[in-house]
Amino acid sequence: LELKVQLGGNLPYGFRGALFATHITGDRVTPTLAINDLLLEFQLPDSYPVSRPPARIRGYFFASTTGERIFVQPRGTYRYPPQTSLNLHLERGFALGRGEFIASLDAFNSLGANTVSEIQTSVNGNLDPEAYSAYGAARNRVPPRTVRVGAAIKF
Repeated sequence: LELKVQLGGNLPYGFRGALFATHITGDRVTPTLAINDLLLEFQLPDSYPVSRPPARIRGYFFASTTGERIFVQPRGTYRYPPQTSLNLHLERGFALGRGEFIASLDAFNSLGANTVSEIQTSVNGNLDPEAYSAYGAARNRVPPRTVRVGAAIKF
């Protein structure tokens, strides 16, 4: 569920401003297991009377499924934490002949949220080519506070 609120209007001294608020309840996430032929090694029983190394079949039957993912718990078992974001915009226009020069200032993530927005869901991340961290580790967070200064000419 995502709720967005936008307010904007004229402010004193010729300024215009806007406020953008967003609240996200958090997406559902499910742990997965990547099928990898390194995980699937079978040792066949040996009935030969002379002792010899056991025959092994390694990943032969699962070669076509390598890289596929299966859920290890019911879909949507976990949920990301809720995120709240507040972005602000302030601008002022100046007459420039028949056009207008506009100076602007934007502040993103004004509340300084540090919410995790993606975690490692692959249980066997060390064998999963698309994974690069341990299970449950944060892979992405809400971008930090950012201020942007801008200018534009309308004609």
